[in-house]
Amino acid sequence: MALAGIFLIAHLAFLPSTLEDIDSLNFALGLHEFNPAKHQPHPPGYPIFMALGKIARAAIPSDPKALAVLGALFGALAIFPLMKLFEGLDALEPHEAHQASFVPALATVLTIASPLFWFNALRPLSDIPGLAAILAAQAALVSAYVRQRRDPSRTPEALEASGKMIVLGAFLSAVAIGFRSQAALLTLPLLALVLLQRAGRGAAGALLGSAMTFTIGVLVWAVPLIFATGGVAAYRAALSSQGGEDFSGVDMLYRNPTPRRLALGLLQTFIYPWASTPLGWVVFILAAAGMLALVWRSRRAAILVAALSFPYLVFHLLFHETVTTRYALPLMPVVAFLAVKGLEKVPGTLFTRAAGKRVPGTLASVFVAALVVWSLVLTLPAARVYARAGSPAFAAIGELHRVLASDPDAAIAMHQGFMRSMQTQDFGSVRILKAPPMREWLEVAAYWREGGKAPVWFLQDPARTDTELIDPLSRRLHAHYVWSFPRQDFMSGVRPDIVDLLRIESPPGWFAEEGWHLTPETLNMSERLGQREAVAYVKSREDEAILIIGAESVEGAARISMTLDGRAIGDWTVPASGRLLRRLDLPAGSLKSEAAFNKLVVSYAASDGTPEKVRLTQFALEPAAAVFFVQHNGWNEIEYNRDLQRRWRWTTNRAETFINSSGRDVTLTMAGESPLKYFDAPPHVVVRAGQAVLATADPAGDFELVVKLPAAALAAADGMVTIETDKTFVPNERSGSPDKRRLGLRIFTFDVQ
Repeated sequence: MALAGIFLIAHLAFLPSTLEDIDSLNFALGLHEFNPAKHQPHPPGYPIFMALGKIARAAIPSDPKALAVLGALFGALAIFPLMKLFEGLDALEPHEAHQASFVPALATVLTIASPLFWFNALRPLSDIPGLAAILAAQAALVSAYVRQRRDPSRTPEALEASGKMIVLGAFLSAVAIGFRSQAALLTLPLLALVLLQRAGRGAAGALLGSAMTFTIGVLVWAVPLIFATGGVAAYRAALSSQGGEDFSGVDMLYRNPTPRRLALGLLQTFIYPWASTPLGWVVFILAAAGMLALVWRSRRAAILVAALSFPYLVFHLLFHETVTTRYALPLMPVVAFLAVKGLEKVPGTLFTRAAGKRVPGTLASVFVAALVVWSLVLTLPAARVYARAGSPAFAAIGELHRVLASDPDAAIAMHQGFMRSMQTQDFGSVRILKAPPMREWLEVAAYWREGGKAPVWFLQDPARTDTELIDPLSRRLHAHYVWSFPRQDFMSGVRPDIVDLLRIESPPGWFAEEGWHLTPETLNMSERLGQREAVAYVKSREDEAILIIGAESVEGAARISMTLDGRAIGDWTVPASGRLLRRLDLPAGSLKSEAAFNKLVVSYAASDGTPEKVRLTQFALEPAAAVFFVQHNGWNEIEYNRDLQRRWRWTTNRAETFINSSGRDVTLTMAGESPLKYFDAPPHVVVRAGQAVLATADPAGDFELVVKLPAAALAAADGMVTIETDKTFVPNERSGSPDKRRLGLRIFTFDVQ
């Protein structure tokens, strides 16, 4: 009780200020209108959790806090079934099974102090409440198993007592499934094992009673769930839709059954949830030793442990996106119990015996205490920041509320991953554009073509690159929002994740629609749809302008042609397996038209009408007086890593960039990662404009180069600047990686002012 009180107080003090994961957003919407058909929350619906959430919301005027308080409360309550479960498992030890043991207490403390359990008890999710219900069912069923095992006399009183625990366990299993559907894998195999063990000792009565209580438990939540969804057909449709979403575009072992994927899944299940790889390995090795000891000394306990965990483990590894480490939470109690068992069985004086009882020796106590302290030292600072700072998505939304107060005519657009977050907010009369998956930028394009002139505030997922199809001089990064703690250690797989808040002036200088290949994302979309032309719209203007077009041939020579409002302005041949970069100077007035935009079309269809094997990799159309740049030969594609929370591009040994300075001196700022992560010695880096060397460096760490680019040097090089490095590598040649690109410098920032 003291432990539960400490746990509860420690969590109530750090309830989160915002929602975060997509599941928590669905739960929050369900608090106000419960309808799984609308994914409020997502199917299967979590009816018991949502019912408790509505009760909490009536008392707590905050969606995230009302949901998170359930995690704190049920996390504290879980301590009691944890103790009972561990007592039952420990009681199956031979010889001293009837004697008191500190194993249950130590395993309970290690479980609740683990980073995965402690941190998830703060989150506005169903994981901890669901686990508490699962543990209650498991504790009842294990208790029934132990009573049946330890009473060879088969007295009516003993059979009746164990039978009551079986029917209670069946009812609690049904209730647990109402919290989280995965509970079926964690309780029903155990129920079947207990009933099988009872064969010949009133098994029929136990089976009938457990079937009855299980059915009652299911009906308690299933009937109102189906009623709220709109009937069986509506619920089936919603469940089918959710299943399709869960199994599409997700890296699962059953879709990618390779040894590497299995190994990664095991790491993400047993090691990474401990927020520290060394800590995870220590606990895992101890748990492996404990499992071997159980198999050797107590086969029945080992069988119970397998029934508690193995069905779920198999399902988890095969069908879960294991990068989302919270899905490994139901396995944490078994791992903690086995780890303490592993300590108990280590030869020496880890455990001593006093007065006929096993008590923890000094070394064992210190070791478990060290694991607990290690866990909490990692978790408590992160929990504090998590509670105070909130999620990046809601930080960006808060900023939106602020800026729109002084700019109410602006429109809001977003990547589809942020749509659910926005649905929890009230922006009044502000226009919010639709966000169809992978087609979001087309909604913004339609807004401009329909005459939209107010600025657009865009919530961008930095991993997405479709906004590269919008004039970079018209879009500005207003703010970059990230988690303020190492969230990969505690809530890996959270989505939405990082957010860039962009402001896009309306109308922009230009915007492109379909058919372009400027980034890997836009390339994949265009090639999947079999596009034969690329379309862009250029703002009508009086000024002279510069148009840059770049292309590369995938196979043989290919032709591309360009028209502006129907008149031909360019026709080029891209050499076989080669590249081209062309510059067109558009005189003043050539972009002036009665319409708001000129339609620019680049065709790349072969004579038979099929797309040429060519990719349009660069495009820009800017005022001749503007400062802008276009990266060309020697630059690899844009990449993004959620762990680093940033974008980058790799150079090769020689990376070329066209820079338009309009006759002015400009400054290039380039920042990159330490080359010593990839090479034994610093590379020699040279920045040139033509033959003129403008800067050199030998970076031995993370670096930033600030290079003055004189107008005269740029003019002599026709605007072309090169970055050269004398050290490169090919990942495929080093590690067998499928990546066969030649890589030189990893550049995080490249800017010209």
